Amino acid sequence: MRSRAGLPEEEGEGYFASVSDLMVGVLFVFLLMMTVLALNFRDDSQELVATRAQMEAAKAEAIRLRSENTRIYLKLREAATALQRELQDREEIRAALLERLAQGLQRAGISFVLDQRSGVLHLSDAIPFRTGRSDLSETEAQRTVGVLARVLTDTLPCFASGAPLQAVCPKRAADILETMLVEGHTDTQRYAGLSDVQSGAENDRLSTSRALTVFAAIRQQAPVLDSLKNAGGQPLLGVSGYGQRRPLAGTDESNPEDLMRNRRIDLRFVLSARNSQQIEKLLHDINAILPNQPQ
Repeated sequence: MRSRAGLPEEEGEGYFASVSDLMVGVLFVFLLMMTVLALNFRDDSQELVATRAQMEAAKAEAIRLRSENTRIYLKLREAATALQRELQDREEIRAALLERLAQGLQRAGISFVLDQRSGVLHLSDAIPFRTGRSDLSETEAQRTVGVLARVLTDTLPCFASGAPLQAVCPKRAADILETMLVEGHTDTQRYAGLSDVQSGAENDRLSTSRALTVFAAIRQQAPVLDSLKNAGGQPLLGVSGYGQRRPLAGTDESNPEDLMRNRRIDLRFVLSARNSQQIEKLLHDINAILPNQPQ
């Protein structure tokens, strides 16, 4: 018996069974694909959430670093301003010291050259030395040393510690001086019969001897200067000899007058390297902000 479609009844039933199996297979594949998509979506969502959390953490870290950098910048700028102010104050104090010395020497008619930038008082003409000699045989040299002792006694206690203030110094400005050096110098003339090295060594000895002579004379006439101290509690006065190595600028060693100018004594006023309490506090604050450094 045939069905209306012209196929045997058994064949029609087999055809529909095959179509049904195919549909079941397609449905299974569809469900499998949906399951895979759902799993992938879940993984992507979790990854997106993790990425978003990382971005938020990075943003928070960037904000923290920017705030920290701003604090460091402000502290550094504050420290730079304070340091500049302190250096300016110290330079002004040293300028006042040198000016007081210059005024005292001028009133006494002492000849000198003052270098404000380096803090050196040149006494070429005021303390002359004969060739190869270190004694204060000249009357002008002896008078200059006496004036120096008096002027230094009236001035240095204002800028150091350890001595009573003088009448001309009603208050102590600041202990900004590390040392005051009495420096000896020679000309470049060679010693007869000696090599350049040997002659240079003799000039070193001679310059030191000249400095020691003036140093001792000043201390003898003004003992109070021995009690002066720098900020570290060390004696303020010192002595040094430079031989022939530091001729005055612009001098010609072939000129006898320039040779005499370089046989001289200088006074050098060296500023201390101390930091103010304000700057030390700022440095402490900066180190507290900065990340830990490897030891």
